[in-house]
Amino acid sequence: MKRVLLAFLFPILFAAVASGAKPSASVLTKASNDMMTGFKLYEEKRDYAAARKHLEAAYDAGLRNGTLVFRLGYCKEKASGDKTSAKELYKESLALFKANPADAENYKKAYYNYGVLYYELVNKTPDVEDKIKLLMTAKRIWDEALAVHSNNEYVLDYYPKLETDLKRLEKNRHSR
Repeated sequence: MKRVLLAFLFPILFAAVASGAKPSASVLTKASNDMMTGFKLYEEKRDYAAARKHLEAAYDAGLRNGTLVFRLGYCKEKASGDKTSAKELYKESLALFKANPADAENYKKAYYNYGVLYYELVNKTPDVEDKIKLLMTAKRIWDEALAVHSNNEYVLDYYPKLETDLKRLEKNRHSR
């Protein structure tokens, strides 16, 4: 278990140091412990509020990897409804996953969740043109997701609905 943990943490710690940050060993140790505690709360307990605190501490200390940033975004979305922060964190996580795509499962989820946040906004705007723009943004994100992982089951399950909704709105636009 410790070997797996070290193999997982090394790229994260290296990225934190390589990014120009010069955290002390004690800061890195505390941040790593916070990250692992946050991961455990996220995975085993589904306690997103508690996980958020630990993941934020690791993030604030300068640790960065796609999984950490994705899960922090998810916790912010689920624990406090902060979709604006979640959207930015999902976007950041995608850039980190592109640079180091080791965690394919969370990479797929990040793309899916990032697109969903745009998709959900469709129901909150009355303007057809705005709805189409939001759906097109979700579609662009999910198209990119499928280009990276053609078997992204999260996106594949919802993509047909997105296309149907987009066609329906475009038809309504033309019939006005």
